[in-house]
Order: sequence, then C-alpha cells, then structure tokens
Amino acid sequence: MVTLEALRKEGEENILSLFTLIMPQRKLSVIIPIIERDLDLAEGAVQSVQWADEILLVDSSSTEKEQARVKLFAKEWKARYLWHKYEYSAR
Repeated sequence: MVTLEALRKEGEENILSLFTLIMPQRKLSVIIPIIERDLDLAEGAVQSVQWADEILLVDSSSTEKEQARVKLFAKEWKARYLWHKYEYSAR
C-alpha cells in the first residue's frame, strides 16, 4: 500500500508517476452534439479534444445527405458517429 508519507519522500516530481501506477486506468470519452450545418464550428471542438481516448459525435441531422457529410467528418477525425433524433436538451 502506498501512503501519503511515501509519496512525500519520493518528491513532487515523482508523485504524478506514482499516482498513475496506483490508480486504475480509466477511459475518457468526449460527447459532442453535432448537426451538419455546424460542421465548421464542430471542427474546432473536435480538434480541442484530440487528447481524449474516444470522441463521440452525436448527430441530429434530418436528411440522409446531411448525415453522410457528418459521418465523413467523423471518419476524418477518427471519431465515433452516432445518430439520435433531437427532442430537447434534457433527453
């Protein structure tokens, strides 16, 4: 068991590396709601979270042509594409 005292003895520069050894690895997913007409805005959002383990683009575009453009965008950014009909913000 690693104690706080042991971490202090290691020095501040090693605390982070020790912390990552004792904590279980977690996967971080980022969910970005998207619609075809806002792809130019979405590019900045996706670019800013490239550090994430997984990026999910949740599309609510209504036509197949719009959905195809968003799917292509997701593929270009190596993001997962999901379609979900937009009802309102609470759902």
